[in-house]
Amino acid sequence: WFVPSSGELNKLLQNQAAVNATLDSLGYPTLEGKTYWSSTELGTRSAAALHEQDSSIVVMEAVKDQVFYVRAIRNF
Repeated sequence: WFVPSSGELNKLLQNQAAVNATLDSLGYPTLEGKTYWSSTELGTRSAAALHEQDSSIVVMEAVKDQVFYVRAIRNF
């Protein structure tokens, strides 16, 4: 298990309908309406966080002490 990079998380959010269908069928929380940390650091004090807004994926630089969700994914 690992925290996805901003690129990996972007792909998950782009395919949110399929990912959510699978998560829902397994009884896990879906990705909707949340901002997620990625493992992509943008400096010593910031990292990339992503969320969906108006059918677009927004990548933002966020200070590391902000509170967002984390979605770990499993390497396969």
